[in-house]
Amino acid sequence: DGVSGDMGDGVSVSEERRQNSSVRQWRSFVCALRCAFDRSMWVGSEDQVIQTISQMLASAEVRSQNKVLNLTCGGLECVRGDRVFAHTEAVQARFLCIQAFNRHLSDHLLPVTDMSRLLHTSPWGHVISKMKQWILPEIKHALVDEVLKRTQNSHPISASPELRLNVNRKRARNATEQNKVDVEGRYSIFGQAFHHLGGASIDSMKLRWGINKRPISAAFLGEGGIDDGGLFREFMDGICDELQSDLLPLLVPCPNMRHDIGENRDKSLLSPAATTPLHLHMIAFLGMLLGMCLRCGHLLPLNLHPIVWKGLCQEGGVGGNGGGESEIQTFDRVAADQIALFRMLASLPNTHTQNTH
Repeated sequence: DGVSGDMGDGVSVSEERRQNSSVRQWRSFVCALRCAFDRSMWVGSEDQVIQTISQMLASAEVRSQNKVLNLTCGGLECVRGDRVFAHTEAVQARFLCIQAFNRHLSDHLLPVTDMSRLLHTSPWGHVISKMKQWILPEIKHALVDEVLKRTQNSHPISASPELRLNVNRKRARNATEQNKVDVEGRYSIFGQAFHHLGGASIDSMKLRWGINKRPISAAFLGEGGIDDGGLFREFMDGICDELQSDLLPLLVPCPNMRHDIGENRDKSLLSPAATTPLHLHMIAFLGMLLGMCLRCGHLLPLNLHPIVWKGLCQEGGVGGNGGGESEIQTFDRVAADQIALFRMLASLPNTHTQNTH
């Protein structure tokens, strides 16, 4: 009776143990929550790891219905690692913070945000733009699908037949072997498609077709085959290869590739020399192809630098709302180092002026 009996003040031993256990759990929770909000412990890459793991767990758990918002933090007990990831409770608390932010965003902020306007000009838009690295992919995908549905061609598929395109792939191959630059778009696969479809209505490419469907039916002259999807993929892959080669003047490799230094050496930028009306029209046609593939679910092997995608999203780039010199370093390390050197020299005292006085 001494183990489970009354302690003399009306509190049993078992009740006291439960209270002590609750106090320990509460202290552990508060400590984990403090760690979850400690900026010195968390960087964007670690939050991305948590999101990636949670997505894998959500796809494997039937009850979550493949949604991270439906996932419980208990599943993250499997996370093990050094430093931050050595604290399982802190990882779970951080996940709950990310989950709560996304719920608040989905339930309260997005309904009052005009997504048809630029994010930085719409109410709450600038906040959403700054917090985008913590937005779960399932919410981003839902937003993209909503925009695609709202802007799709309203005509039925039967009223929007495929655009038929015949391409002379041998002509493009010969131009590549002869080291030609297709300035006017007469030889390349992209150039032939541009002259054939560049004047087509953009609505014909905006119909939301399903996977393995496309508004363009491609055929290669002198080559057999019926386009059941394979020829279209060859057509788009050939265009991407040409854009990232010397055959077309629309894209250029990052200077980091030329200098063989820094990051993003495999990425391409829009050519600053492509400013003629013809080239601008060709770049606009490239945008039509990108939008078409986005709607049809076709992945393109096009390695564009992140600053290009930021420009498409109108998030600002170098000299705008972007990262300035740190952004330059991601594609031209040599130029960034030279700018830093000039700034250092400009900050030095003018010894010549001081000596003359």
